[in-house]
Amino acid sequence: MQGINQDIESQSAIGYDSNEGIETGHDKSSQFQFRQPQIQEGYVGLFVRQLGLDNPKEDREAAVLTLWHHSRSGRKSIEEIIASPGCLNLVVSLLSSDREVTSKAAAGLLQNISAFEPYR
Repeated sequence: MQGINQDIESQSAIGYDSNEGIETGHDKSSQFQFRQPQIQEGYVGLFVRQLGLDNPKEDREAAVLTLWHHSRSGRKSIEEIIASPGCLNLVVSLLSSDREVTSKAAAGLLQNISAFEPYR
């Protein structure tokens, strides 16, 4: 999880291409594109468990950021996240984080979830 935390600050360089459903990154020194890694099938529950209040703050931050990026993949990804009991309560608890990137990730995840009618 430490590697994820180090990359959190550089997330502003990542853009979302809604037409293709991929993340794209652009380095000012050279032009390149990369795919934002997605959570492999069956691992969503692991990241939801990392949101638990008994886990270190850094793990919770990395987990909400990962889930937020995963939720951008569409309805199937959001349904995987929602299927985990207590997930929404744990995400809401991160809205008041003292780290801006964490509260933005929590808000972004909730916004992506609420974009689908059944979850409004």
